[in-house]
Amino acid sequence: MRGKRFKVNESTKIHQIGIYFHGIPLIILTYDNNELEESDQNLITGFFSAIQGLSSELFHQFTSEFKGDNYIFVFSKEEIKHPEKKNYNDYIVGYVIVDNSTNLEKHEIENIKQRLRVVLSTFRKNYDGFDLCKTSKFKSFEKKINKIFTRSDCKSISKKYFQ
Repeated sequence: MRGKRFKVNESTKIHQIGIYFHGIPLIILTYDNNELEESDQNLITGFFSAIQGLSSELFHQFTSEFKGDNYIFVFSKEEIKHPEKKNYNDYIVGYVIVDNSTNLEKHEIENIKQRLRVVLSTFRKNYDGFDLCKTSKFKSFEKKINKIFTRSDCKSISKKYFQ
């Protein structure tokens, strides 16, 4: 889904917000003119999943962010009930791709992380234990993501992310 572009501050923008499960994209919202093909979505979430796997294996921790010259990648994870294994919990991972051309301040990145945690928590409350392979049922959740990222009651930045 393409939507209005979020703003973190006057010149920094969020390009993409997504949720994936074992590298499978459940939801991907793109906020620029680059519409993604389904194969591109799978490559992006597979790449992020591989980074998280490598980080867990080498450093025994989940990577919550990494920065490049042009982008910051922010991650969060939420435990969910496995749809088929009743006594087994698994994780969904959310991510946000943020433009880094203005070098975001730490409190701005923390605000994005907080909102991403709210998105994942809300997703879990709505879909815990559901079959996550049928992604069409998550379409209605896209509006909730947009609403969470435009709320002004989250601490830190009170500016709205939409242009």
